[in-house]
Amino acid sequence: MEGGGAIPAGAGKAAYGAGPPKSPLHPQPQPTLGARLADAELEPCAAEIVPQIIIVQGGQDVAMEVKSYGGNGWAVFIMSAEGAVSNVTLHQPASPLETVIHKGCFDIVSMTGSYLPSKTDGVSSLKGGFAISLVGADGRIFGGGLAGPLIAASPVQ
Repeated sequence: MEGGGAIPAGAGKAAYGAGPPKSPLHPQPQPTLGARLADAELEPCAAEIVPQIIIVQGGQDVAMEVKSYGGNGWAVFIMSAEGAVSNVTLHQPASPLETVIHKGCFDIVSMTGSYLPSKTDGVSSLKGGFAISLVGADGRIFGGGLAGPLIAASPVQ
């Protein structure tokens, strides 16, 4: 091939982030950070997410301890948990009105949930709950929606 040769990588391509030439006739769009901050000033609880690690000691109710963080109008989101619990009452996924009590000590496999502040007729409350998966000493995994106390058998965080 006459006059041929390697074509440099990136030939014919603009550099990353390079756009059309900047001109006063074609202003660039501005980020909307100012608008978001203005909204956050009107709604202070929407301003930021503050991650927390809650440690619940053995013998305490995990659900009540987590729920107590939402008592000041904060929304609480449970991303995960680890530890052991005992004697758990769960709603069954197939039949949410029925509950089953599991007696013994179980390790937490997964736990998620949320409590959101709510106001009805001027009365503040928290709405929400937990979904939990547990494993027993025999290796059997089970779970459902929490329907009663969730007592820590060891420190749970």
